[in-house]
Amino acid sequence: MLNLTELATETAWVSQIDPDFQLDVSGRALWAVFSAESPEGIPSDALDCLDVLTPEQMPVWTPWIDATDEQIADARCFRYIVLSN
Repeated sequence: MLNLTELATETAWVSQIDPDFQLDVSGRALWAVFSAESPEGIPSDALDCLDVLTPEQMPVWTPWIDATDEQIADARCFRYIVLSN
């Protein structure tokens, strides 16, 4: 279980990129969904837990590790898995 302090700590870098990020429950996971002009500012240790979404592939999310360089460059929406069960 995640308390509010842990949630704030876990999503601190997300809120610096997009203060208006949203939390989303999908399947058995809690995601922080945020917008960004580029992936700059995303910590390297978060990349394995990150999905990207480009306008061309909506509404299908692609895991960062499976995304092409072009998909990453075109992405303006990202989601970070905060908690899974």
